Amino acid sequence: MKAWVMFMALGFIIVEAREQVITLGVRFVCDTWIVEARSTKNHTTPLRDYLQIFLNNVELYLQKSECPKIKLFLTGVNETTKEDELIFEKTDTEGKKNNT
Repeated sequence: MKAWVMFMALGFIIVEAREQVITLGVRFVCDTWIVEARSTKNHTTPLRDYLQIFLNNVELYLQKSECPKIKLFLTGVNETTKEDELIFEKTDTEGKKNNT
């Protein structure tokens, strides 16, 4: 049994050495607009589950990339409050339509 586990561990190391794998943790920061929009529309899927599904779809899209291989995982979801949003930096174009 120990030999099999060692073989599997060595096999994993060899495979990892041949192909470059980048693992990225993703944390979503959701403002009150998205949280309120989801509750107004009576979404039944919890926000964290919805964002995990979104992240899985992004990872599927990135599978077409040959080098490097990218793995994504959800590290957390922060829901901001109105007070948090008051301290966000506002840009000059915020609230203006882009006419390009």
